[in-house]
Amino acid sequence: MPVSGLNAAALSPGKRHPVFSRMPNPEYRPQIDSLRAVAVFAVMYSHFWDEASPWGHYGVRLFFVISGYLITGILIRSKEAVRSQGTLGVILVFYLRRALRIFPAYYVMLALAAAFLPEVRTSLPWHTAYLSNVLFALNGNWDPWPLAHLWSLSVEEQFYLFWPLLIVLSPGRTLIPTLIGIILAAVAFRAAIMFSLPEGPARYVLTPAAFDALGAGALLAAIEASNRLTDVLRWKLAIASVAAIAIVAISFTLQAAMFNFILGDFLTVVPLAAVVSWASVGAKGPIKRLAENSAVRYLGRISYGIYLYHFPALAVVFLFCGYFEMQFPPLGPIRFVIAGLVTVAAAAASWHLLEQPLNRLKARLPYTAAPAGN
Repeated sequence: MPVSGLNAAALSPGKRHPVFSRMPNPEYRPQIDSLRAVAVFAVMYSHFWDEASPWGHYGVRLFFVISGYLITGILIRSKEAVRSQGTLGVILVFYLRRALRIFPAYYVMLALAAAFLPEVRTSLPWHTAYLSNVLFALNGNWDPWPLAHLWSLSVEEQFYLFWPLLIVLSPGRTLIPTLIGIILAAVAFRAAIMFSLPEGPARYVLTPAAFDALGAGALLAAIEASNRLTDVLRWKLAIASVAAIAIVAISFTLQAAMFNFILGDFLTVVPLAAVVSWASVGAKGPIKRLAENSAVRYLGRISYGIYLYHFPALAVVFLFCGYFEMQFPPLGPIRFVIAGLVTVAAAAASWHLLEQPLNRLKARLPYTAAPAGN
């Protein structure tokens, strides 16, 4: 992003640049929803249009950064409630709210997949237990492919198991150094498995490999909670993003496979974190109109369902075409449109009939001193 014409006074904490404004309601940040839409359509582009594209991978990483940011923000704010209802009470509320948001749609999708796609039935225990990533790592392949995307949801669920304890129990002064250590641990983990595991899913799907993306989002939330996430820091992060993208682009050009695997994801987290950081305060002007467009926000709001159903929907369309002896279009724009429309329709039905009604129940599970989360 250009920085010419901006001076220190314009970027000081006491005076914000007019392009950006604080979101008045910390419970909902519309441009984060738009980022979710971008992330899920990047995934669908890779799976429906161009399997060689890296955009699907970056879309999943963006989801991880957003999750780390939102979940950590919720937990930091909920720490204020510990005094009134105790640590275990706050953590229990967190788990109940996450279960309401995640489990019903997930298990309905699994039930429908088992009903219509026989090839997924033998692996259902793994997916039911949110161990899809472990299954793919052990098998060294992506079978059954209609549920291959569930590895990332397993990573997030495993992340949720220990993250509330870490955030709620960590003293405020040690939280940021701890998060930096977790980010660096992901780099160390990828370096270790680079030399111990063969090329395949195991290198990408195990939870520690995602700690830099999840941790980067968490670090943003922690810095924001400490009132140090100023526009100056955001511009520095934007400048660092340009440098990170340039380094990754050069390494891909030079086909530096070891560098790309160990450090490439770490470097791409920088621009992803920068985008989440700017979206958290909200852009104005043309960017605001695009990022807060009602259709884009709606797609972001149902993005969980879109992600859940996009591979099973593709498999069902294949079955439909086979039953009627129709040729299904190959990878490309036509497949993207057909499979994308079926996916969005399934996700919209899931949102309106299941997710949204159950999501309203979270109002009965408040954090006594913290805003409700996304």
